[in-house]
This record gives sequence, C-alpha cells and structure tokens, in this order.
Amino acid sequence: MDIRTTAAVLVICVLVSPGHAQSVRCWGNGDEGLCSPPQDLSAVDQLASKMWHAAVVLPTGVVRCWGHNYWGQCNVESNLSPALAVATGGQHTIAIRSDRSIRCWGRNLEGQCNVPAALGPVTQVAAGGYHSMALDASGSVWCWGYTNEYGQCNVPADLGMARSIAAGIVHSVAIRTDGSVRCWGANDVGQSMPPADMGIASKIACGFHFNLAILANGTVRAWGENNAGQCDVPPDLGTVVEVAGGFGHAIALQSNGMVRCWGGNQFGQCTVPANLTDGGRITAVSAGWYSSLAVHVPWSPCPGDLFADRVVNGADLGILLSQWGPATTTTVSDLNRDGVVNGADLGLLLSNWGPCPN
Repeated sequence: MDIRTTAAVLVICVLVSPGHAQSVRCWGNGDEGLCSPPQDLSAVDQLASKMWHAAVVLPTGVVRCWGHNYWGQCNVESNLSPALAVATGGQHTIAIRSDRSIRCWGRNLEGQCNVPAALGPVTQVAAGGYHSMALDASGSVWCWGYTNEYGQCNVPADLGMARSIAAGIVHSVAIRTDGSVRCWGANDVGQSMPPADMGIASKIACGFHFNLAILANGTVRAWGENNAGQCDVPPDLGTVVEVAGGFGHAIALQSNGMVRCWGGNQFGQCTVPANLTDGGRITAVSAGWYSSLAVHVPWSPCPGDLFADRVVNGADLGILLSQWGPATTTTVSDLNRDGVVNGADLGLLLSNWGPCPN
C-alpha cells in the first residue's frame, strides 16, 4: 500500500459566534458527499474536514458527521456527547469529551484509534492519514498509530512543551511554547523542515505533504511539497486568521473576512464562490482532499440581537462590550460593519432594545 496516494489530510478550524444560524458551504470535488453537509445544521462551534469526510461540534456538544463512511468514520458514537472538539483523519475521527478524555472511531487497522491508556486530560487532538495526536494539559505531545516507515509518531525527545499540534499524511507538527515549529516524520519533499527564518508561529495547519503557519504578525509561511503551487503564498494575501490545506491547495481566511485560495484547482477547489459572503460573513475555513469548506454566519435580521434569542437585552450588551475595539472575522458586535466596535454600534444596539419584531 502506498500511503502517499491512499490517505488523507487533517485541518481543524475553530469558530466562536454566539447563537446565529450558520451553514457549512463547500466547493470543489464533492465526491462521497463531502460537499453535502446536513441541511439542518445551524450554529456550529467547530468544523473539521479532510479527504472525503467532515465533522462538526454543535453548541450542545453533539457531533455531526458526513461524507465517506466505509470504515465507519461517520458513525458517531452514541455516548460521546457532550464533545468539546473533533478532528478528522484519513479514515478515522477523534473527539475530546467534556471530561477531556478522547474517543476515536473509524479505521483502526494501524492502531490510530488505540488511545494510550496513560493519556490524561487533553486540550487538542489532530489526525493524519493513519496516526493520531494529542496535546495533554501539561503541554506534552502524544502520538499513536502507523509509524513504522516514516516515524511520524516518534515524538522528539527534546521537543519540550507545545501549545498547538497538527498532522499531515505521514508527518507531524507542533508549535512549541516559544512559538518555534518542530516537525517529524516523512521529509521526502521538505515537509518536516520548517524555514530557518520563519519566526514565531501562532497557528499551524497541515496539507497532504505540506504545512501552513500563521506567524505572529498575521502573515503566512508555507513549506513542503509544492507541485501545484500550494506553497506559493500570494504576496498580497495580507493578514490572515485561519489557514487550511488539502491535497495540493491551500485556503486562508483574511482578517477582513475575505477567503483566498491558491494551488491546485482541477476540481474548482480554489474557485471561491463569488457569493460566498452574501448575507453574512465567513468565520472559518477548512479543506478536503480536492474541496474547500467555509462556515457562513448570516447577519442578524434584528440588529443588536447578538445572542440570537429574539430579544436585545443585557446579554447582548455584555457581548458588545467584551468585543469593544477593532473587529475581526469572529466579531459579531460590529453592527455597522465598519471594522470597529464603538459607540456607533452601541447606539444601534440600544435603539433596538427589547423584543425583536416578528
């Protein structure tokens, strides 16, 4: 079996937006139903996607999954809820429960769902082609599953404490507490060799055989396989808040709410729909093998109802005050959409105080 041509890629995108109805939008190759998310999805707390399947965590802690299900990777376990986070691997799915323990389902031929018995509470999970990763509460990185040929589960002894993890198809990545990036596993196309001049990283994502890092200043660096231009970051990309990588393409969510994509486009995975932001904003992006996904949050029909409970009251005021200042893509309080939460937005909220009109 050639792992390079049969497995998948993990990307996790987290979003935080209280209350609004949301939808997952997808473009590119939608084989196996990846681009057919459940129509009854509303609010979403987290989206994870990879080769041909995707999963979300709802605000209630319920996990929903769709797409390829040959190994049962979309058969969500009945005793899982409430879940805090989810990650999708080649043909398996991992979730963090409310007690910070891990549950895993789907393909397990390589031991990727054999969670170590000694693993304590975790804060993050990641999944590669046939291996799984976890970041425990102390900052230690754990890894299990297929490792014989490439060493993607041989966590470096000198890694130290980490603050973030990601998994490629047969390599693993961690951001250490000092912001430096370490990689291990396959390195045949330089995927485990971060640029020496990269600087401090704040977020990390893995594509098939490449990586994307958001630096402290919001710029993006990419390294590894570049056969389709997936590592050719557009020079005019600007400040970025989320990145994701597929088989041979990359997608980024800019701080201004616009979605950019580069690399392979044979299935239209980098042809961002012109109407993607119509009626709302994008709060997260993700990638399948040859597809791209985004979470769309509609603008509220009742300005000031930030909690989406059909009434403008103290709860909404609290949200607005907590987001005072420059707005980002996850800021719901920028009611006049001028890029900053200030007195003008406060005035709009107060002018709509009380029950929303029918």
